[in-house]
Amino acid sequence: MYQDLKLGDCVRFRDPSGAAVKYQGSETTLSGRFNRISESPRRGWDFNVFKVVAKQQQVSILWQDGITLTHTSSEIQRFGGFEPDFAPTDIVVHRAGLKQMRDGDVQGLKDFNEMTFFETPHSLHPAKVGVIQSVDARERIAKVRWFQAPSVSLL
Repeated sequence: MYQDLKLGDCVRFRDPSGAAVKYQGSETTLSGRFNRISESPRRGWDFNVFKVVAKQQQVSILWQDGITLTHTSSEIQRFGGFEPDFAPTDIVVHRAGLKQMRDGDVQGLKDFNEMTFFETPHSLHPAKVGVIQSVDARERIAKVRWFQAPSVSLL
């Protein structure tokens, strides 16, 4: 809703009485103060209309290490990376030694083949399964605790 506002748009408060209480300005200047214009001498017309002359949006970013930082939207740039985000407690598998079996196939396990995996439903049988313990996003490194002889069932 507020993202649709453009410079030059005319706006008004939904609750002018509440806005008058909230926007008192500062003690040293009247900047930011809402001086409500009464409707009674204007035969019911609402003259409390404002023109958008500038706008600024702020973004709060929660980083993987748990720190939250706030920036103006002009300071950041969207990045549409192809790699997924990883976080502690995520389960990961090691691609080396990964086997697959087509659902209902009696021939058994075969080496993992990404193309055939997405063509029909398959079950994956990883040789190594781990849980991410910590992530260093800047260095792009994750510490993983690997389990011996895993048996994984996803529900």
